Amino acid sequence: MLRLKILSLALVVGLLFSCQPAVQSEPEVDLTTYNLNLATAQKFFATFSSEDLEVQKPLLCPGVTHYAPFLGSEPAKMDAMLANSKGWMDNFDDISYGDSKWFPGTDDSGKPNGSVMTSGSWTATSVATGNVVTVSAFHTFVFNAENQIHEVRDYFDATGVMAALAGGYAFYIVFSPKGPAISTDALSASEQAVDYLTVILSMIFGCIWGLIIFNIDMSFQHH
Repeated sequence: MLRLKILSLALVVGLLFSCQPAVQSEPEVDLTTYNLNLATAQKFFATFSSEDLEVQKPLLCPGVTHYAPFLGSEPAKMDAMLANSKGWMDNFDDISYGDSKWFPGTDDSGKPNGSVMTSGSWTATSVATGNVVTVSAFHTFVFNAENQIHEVRDYFDATGVMAALAGGYAFYIVFSPKGPAISTDALSASEQAVDYLTVILSMIFGCIWGLIIFNIDMSFQHH
């Protein structure tokens, strides 16, 4: 009788454990493609530090499209993108991308799709003013089957760039060498006209500057 009870208890315990749902392990995420594309994206950014367009070219597929962060800017294809890169290299020294985080993009199901995203800060020295410019940025990359960059989207804190350049311009104006002080009473009519022209040009410049800042702010709102 005791043996029967023990067997019955063992059967009940066995049934209870058999009813527990099986623990399913998470499927292993394949990051092979992402890692290959990550290396391409990081090498692309490194070309700005080395200022080497020849290294940059094979990293881009022939149909590459670049989306700049500025409102109203047109998507750039290969030639325009390389020209844009050259513009940065010509106007800035010591370009570097730091404080960066890199992570994979995903499809609608949440699985890595080979795209690459990154956030960080660009730092460079303006050739014109000597000012050090630091800009927060976010970038997304899409690649083709050969691990070449097919699409790039940039999101910059462009206001920071413009403010830095404006600060350099203002500093230059204030501290640049000036001629001897002259009383306005001693100026001829033509010389006074030049002075008024400068005032008018300054007002025009101020209007243009205001429109630039407005467009930059609007670009961030749209993104």
